[in-house]
Amino acid sequence: MKKTNQKLKQAIIILLIPSVVIIMFFIISISNTKQETSAPSSTPATVTQPKTETQTPETQTTPEDIQPTSSYTSLTIDPDRCRGCGRCVAIDPEHFEMSGNVAQVISETNLDSQSLSSAISACPADVINLS
Repeated sequence: MKKTNQKLKQAIIILLIPSVVIIMFFIISISNTKQETSAPSSTPATVTQPKTETQTPETQTTPEDIQPTSSYTSLTIDPDRCRGCGRCVAIDPEHFEMSGNVAQVISETNLDSQSLSSAISACPADVINLS
């Protein structure tokens, strides 16, 4: 009877150890995923220039690449593609405000400002157009 109990205990231990390791790995991976999604990105955001026929969607520039110039005359947001995250409004309230679930342009003056360039580069949906 003692040998049976000992074998039973050994079998339980042999089965439990891998299960505990798998559960711990699962908990750690979930925790890392939550940290990655909640932590702000340390990579610089990018901004796209007005698209031309030869430009691909992957071609993007940083805010520093946009040279301040007064040649820009129009600022628009594609409301059908806007996610409504509000980043542009938080960065540049001079030019943007929220209207329902989407951002909208409220000013087309001072289109060469650094805050506008930063707001364009922060847009995750890439829907802000400066031309």
